[in-house]
Amino acid sequence: MGYWGFYKFVASSLVGLMLYVSGLVQTFPARMAQPGPNDPIYKEGMIYAPILMYHHIAPKIGDNPYYVSPDIFAQQMAWLKDNHYNVISLEKFYNGVYGNELLPEKPVVLAFDDGNRDQYTNAVPVMKKYGYTGTFYIITNNVNLGGYFTWDMLKEMVKDGMDIESHTVHHPSLGTLDETQNEYELSKSKEVLESKLGISVKHLAYPGGSFSNITIAVLKKLGYLSATTVIHGQYHTKDQSPYKIHRMHIDSDMESFVGFVTGRRKD
Repeated sequence: MGYWGFYKFVASSLVGLMLYVSGLVQTFPARMAQPGPNDPIYKEGMIYAPILMYHHIAPKIGDNPYYVSPDIFAQQMAWLKDNHYNVISLEKFYNGVYGNELLPEKPVVLAFDDGNRDQYTNAVPVMKKYGYTGTFYIITNNVNLGGYFTWDMLKEMVKDGMDIESHTVHHPSLGTLDETQNEYELSKSKEVLESKLGISVKHLAYPGGSFSNITIAVLKKLGYLSATTVIHGQYHTKDQSPYKIHRMHIDSDMESFVGFVTGRRKD
């Protein structure tokens, strides 16, 4: 064959191998890094990517399940790092589940409802320590009120790479509202956030998990790409409506947190 012929043979073989591997990656966009058949949390045809839902990051008040103490939250974030979980943005989650973007191994999304100021005080510094991003669903009528984010805080968070999305204007039960009322809550909150922060708002968290077919129709009309519920679930499919995405409510307990994140606990 000769030296030059052998060299061309090896080079062409390597190129062929690279194209073959590239083709495999493109063929299986959201499942290559997912749990394998021998993993206890593997579910055939399902995409594992839990969205962890928080409300208050503050000392717990009685048995209120919406409070996670700052110490426990810090432990939870450290546990994600120590156990090699990848905190991803909601946009990456959406593109991985409903598009062709490759999700990393062990992906999780951090989501915060209501815009409570203790999230800024007690959650954001810990997240920045680990380089985590998060999605903050804001009730626009509450911004600048005592106990909630200010516009300056939100602008700072946008600069730091945090994702700001809509939680409506007044936090109503959208499922009980008519079309006009739904459209006001969803369009006005989107408009205000985009105007004040210079961002594009594409996602919503249903207040209290309440929505109707009317709500979904309005969301589509206004250009929202997704909406998250309070229905528990760590798994998703491309056939699942992007306006009925499941999340996991997180409380101030490490054992339940680990169970929810790993998929070994359902509720």
